[in-house]
Amino acid sequence: MSETVIWVETIINGVLLGALYGLFGLGLAFAFGIMRIVNVAQGEFIVLSAFRVYFGRGQTILLERERIKRKTIQHRRLLHKTHAA
Repeated sequence: MSETVIWVETIINGVLLGALYGLFGLGLAFAFGIMRIVNVAQGEFIVLSAFRVYFGRGQTILLERERIKRKTIQHRRLLHKTHAA
């Protein structure tokens, strides 16, 4: 993978994660604004949702991580061979 692709993926991941945090914060703000009570159970539902997504796609995620790891090792070996020659 080229460094440009890595940078673009990192920026996209950062923006998406920031948007997710913003939605969580917005949900907490709405709950507090309407009820005037801090709803701490909302964090529990966020964690349960995250577990559901992870375990629902767990095998796919692990296979993708393994593919990326193999590709990275192959790329590093190629770089090592070109620098050593």
